[in-house]
Amino acid sequence: MRKIEISIENDKSAHLKVEDSLNNFGVYAKSKCDFVIGFENNPLFAINHSLVNERWFFEVLPDGGKIPCENIIFDELIDRWLRDSCCSDFSIFNFLPDGEYKLVKTNRKTLSTDEILYGNEWADSPPNILSFDGIKEKDSMLTGTSDKSIGKQKYYPLIIGGNVDRVPVINQPLLCTILLDYGIVWDGATGFIFFSFTSNETIMKEQKKMILLLPYCDSFIIDCMSRKALFNKRVIDDFIKII
Repeated sequence: MRKIEISIENDKSAHLKVEDSLNNFGVYAKSKCDFVIGFENNPLFAINHSLVNERWFFEVLPDGGKIPCENIIFDELIDRWLRDSCCSDFSIFNFLPDGEYKLVKTNRKTLSTDEILYGNEWADSPPNILSFDGIKEKDSMLTGTSDKSIGKQKYYPLIIGGNVDRVPVINQPLLCTILLDYGIVWDGATGFIFFSFTSNETIMKEQKKMILLLPYCDSFIIDCMSRKALFNKRVIDDFIKII
């Protein structure tokens, strides 16, 4: 039987542990540079890393499977922590593969930009991709250089929704896939790509904090350049501090 444990760390973060998951849901490699994300037999998103073009491509797959709404009962304290956000649907917890995760509330707001960074190339931003405040302008990224407790790593976060013609729905924790060496010309910046898998299309105003669902295991880390051995999970911890 699936086991889901949530431990609140503070107002911003909580630790999530999943054991004995029975669902075939995750990141699946089709080749060294091609990946799909979601249900193994019916993924919702595809990611391609073109070494020739030195850029990333993100695609919503036709008729890809979204997370069905399921009721989950939490301890009262945890339920209060989770619902002190813009999230009303936590069904995704029932489908995560075994491993450890971080639930992170962020005060940052989403925004639409004319262009986004696809690795080493800036290109037009489609309706279903949002950025975060703090990287409003082209050629800007999130960094921790003003905080001595944080490394000098650069981070590029995006939110991608499951409908190509509309903005992502954020009423469910947004599942992160980490892309190592997201932009080589950006000193090996790390991409934090958050996907919305919700099947509940109710658009909510972003009046409260979003919840980001970050992997604290290798299940959702994509490494096309064979750098995973050099990856330090402190990069995740530092990203949590600034997001």
